[in-house]
Amino acid sequence: MSASSVTDAATIIILREAARGFEVFMVRRHSKSQFMANRYVYPGGKLDAADSTEVAARHVEGLTPKQARERLAEEVDPSTALGLFLAGIRETFEEAGILLARRAGEDDLIDLTSDEEVAERFRVYRKQLMEGDISLSEVAERESLVFPLDRLGYFAHWITPYVEPRRFDARFFVAIAPDSQRPLHDKRETTASAWIRPADAVAQNQAGEFMLAPPTLRTLQQLAEFESAEAAFEWALDHDPPTILPHMEQRDEHIWLFLPGDDEFPADDAEYAMAEPVDDGVTRMVAENVGLWRVVPQNHP
Repeated sequence: MSASSVTDAATIIILREAARGFEVFMVRRHSKSQFMANRYVYPGGKLDAADSTEVAARHVEGLTPKQARERLAEEVDPSTALGLFLAGIRETFEEAGILLARRAGEDDLIDLTSDEEVAERFRVYRKQLMEGDISLSEVAERESLVFPLDRLGYFAHWITPYVEPRRFDARFFVAIAPDSQRPLHDKRETTASAWIRPADAVAQNQAGEFMLAPPTLRTLQQLAEFESAEAAFEWALDHDPPTILPHMEQRDEHIWLFLPGDDEFPADDAEYAMAEPVDDGVTRMVAENVGLWRVVPQNHP
């Protein structure tokens, strides 16, 4: 099978408690984005080389590189595993303005709302990070920051299908939003943002009003099963998510995704050896009406 190369990536599902149940922070990709244009996604992006350096590892707490590798349960280098957690933190700061960090020696995550001078300084850091003028490690050194990786729960692991021209090996983490920070999309790669209940996002997607990609749709459906943000986070701390590498086919006028565990999934194909059966029985999705994805039963034709 001919396939494009796959890029390591990380994304963080930011959660907060709300009056009618917990909410998720989501951003809408720019209409000119080469990947998932106009779709609502969680903040995230690709692993950068600087995320996996020894310098970067000096600024983390909660996980060692070896423990990060064990938590991901993948055949990756420990420094890469740790880098994936840091990539999620960096990308979430760049795309959403949420920085999961605290001052060395302090317990609470950094306050970016009370002091305007501090807030402005970090707005500059955010811009510099997006433009590649500074690294997250440099920000940590200047501000005496540490990144508490134990505040990230590992929720899902999806790999883009082989037929796609741009492919990502994406790890989905969950974290509770700090009360002392206010998220906002970056107005560059993303053009809108929203706090939304998982069930509402799913319903609006089905109505064609809140376009989602398959991994986002499925993780939102799973999140909707929890009663609180804390319950979802605690579950993710102990959960070992399966590696989901969907098989994509076009049948008639629709695009189909067959997830590991489906009768139509090519489990005997060596190209799919790393894929693991989903753990909730949902194995089939179809795109209809200009890329509107929905879940269908396995016996659906």
